[in-house]
Amino acid sequence: MLLCIIAYHSMSALSYVKVPQWIPLEIHRLFLSMLSRCLGAFFLISGFLCIPSSIPRGENFGSFNEYFQFLRRRSRSILLPYLLWNFIYILFFLLGSYILPMMKSKVSELALDTPSGFFCALTGLWGRPADAPLWYLRNLFVYTLTLPVFLWFSRNLMRFILLLLGGILIFLCKIPIPSWLSMYLLPYAILSFGAGVFLRHSISLRERERERGRISTYLLSIQL
Repeated sequence: MLLCIIAYHSMSALSYVKVPQWIPLEIHRLFLSMLSRCLGAFFLISGFLCIPSSIPRGENFGSFNEYFQFLRRRSRSILLPYLLWNFIYILFFLLGSYILPMMKSKVSELALDTPSGFFCALTGLWGRPADAPLWYLRNLFVYTLTLPVFLWFSRNLMRFILLLLGGILIFLCKIPIPSWLSMYLLPYAILSFGAGVFLRHSISLRERERERGRISTYLLSIQL
């Protein structure tokens, strides 16, 4: 999956170099489409592994303290590295602007010379983070914050999970959403994360073996 993500982003370099045009356009598009599924797989696996082992199958967090301890662990593993790398990039842009004039445009683009721009570049709350490829960590932490909501839906609406997730997909694709909010309401990311939570939370290992055909169909529909 990691190699697919690297390959997908590396394909953008083809616009800067001249390569032989021996690959048919249809095959090239199919290859890109297959590589783009790796992000959905990432959120699917993240949702599956996100639930603490201390939570029994079919249950939610037992207390606020349990939820708080869970967030503390996730902050150390997700939020702290995310903020650290963005801070390093901000320092690189600010220091580089005194050496390379071309770096000043980056400082102006991110508005790093203003407190709000600095905060936005550091956190990426309402815009692109300084280290732009780390947007997925920002979204993953937001989805982690709302894990109790995913668990509630998985527990109380398990029979209607397919219709529910499909309705969310149609809803997010059809209604106008503010740009700052659309960064988090990515249909494929929410659906994949929710699918991972549903599989881990609602289906035991024995049931997974018995119902693997239905699960495979469900996962395939999510990725498509």
